[in-house]
Amino acid sequence: MKKILIIIFSVIVLAFASVFGFVYYHSIPSKEYKTEHFSFKVPKSFKFVSNPLLGNNEYLFESLGAKIYIHDININCTPDATGEYLKSFSDDKNIVIEKLTDCSYKGYFYSAESNTEGNDKLHMEYILGTNTYFLEISVHCMPSAESRIKSAINRIVKKVEYTSDYRISAKPDVYDFDYISINAGSKYICTDKTKEFEGRSVKRELVLTMQFTETDNINILYYPKLNISVVKNPDTTPAEDADVEYDSVKDIEEKEPVRDQKELFGINCEHVSFRYNFASDDEEKDWINCDKYFFEKDGISYFVSAIYRKGSDEADIKEMLDSITIK
Repeated sequence: MKKILIIIFSVIVLAFASVFGFVYYHSIPSKEYKTEHFSFKVPKSFKFVSNPLLGNNEYLFESLGAKIYIHDININCTPDATGEYLKSFSDDKNIVIEKLTDCSYKGYFYSAESNTEGNDKLHMEYILGTNTYFLEISVHCMPSAESRIKSAINRIVKKVEYTSDYRISAKPDVYDFDYISINAGSKYICTDKTKEFEGRSVKRELVLTMQFTETDNINILYYPKLNISVVKNPDTTPAEDADVEYDSVKDIEEKEPVRDQKELFGINCEHVSFRYNFASDDEEKDWINCDKYFFEKDGISYFVSAIYRKGSDEADIKEMLDSITIK
């Protein structure tokens, strides 16, 4: 009888160990990865997939036939607005959006059925973060794997850590560069993108964007916005640059292109304006207006692009432009 009890106990222990091992392998985050602003851990069942197209802040994993894409993104919205942010890009069916709970940072969970014909996979998204930086997890999996993948990722997001020193409260109100100064205040933020344009045929001394620092309104995430570019000793004149820009849109009547001159910063500028939209043929047109200014001062060529919606963004665009001083 004693031997039987020992055998039964051994079987129970082995069964428990087997179950625990399965759960640990598939669900318990154990291997750490880092992006520029976050650290996170994934379970051992998440197999890292090497892909030369992925950047330093992007990871691709596979588990139970699912593809899991994890990346670090910068969005100028509050964490409370990220649920609507996820929804705004989707044409999926049966969308469900829920707030994440028991996490160190605010965020949302998104699930839906794929709207692509012949694709019966589920689409899940997780997003959480702070200070306009977020970790986003995108998943495409078969319905049979949903519960196990979801269980694993629920554990992942609870252990996410924001590792960056960046804080919105520490951003400067005044941005001072060699050729330009911007008094953005707390409302707007300037981002130096000069490094992204290194190696281009035209060497740029400075490339900036200016937009809202943070908003809970997803309709103004990307517009209004200013793009500013500075070129030293240019090979072309502002008029030539404006003509090239105008020639690219002049035959598209729907864009309502205009080529003229306007004053900006007390300087007579070459000016091109037009409009565009990203709506499909069966959607209501959401027209985005673009005013492009080209001018030169002391051998330095400046390009300023103001992108906005008419009827709602003009005051903000004017406030942005008024904050700029050309040296």
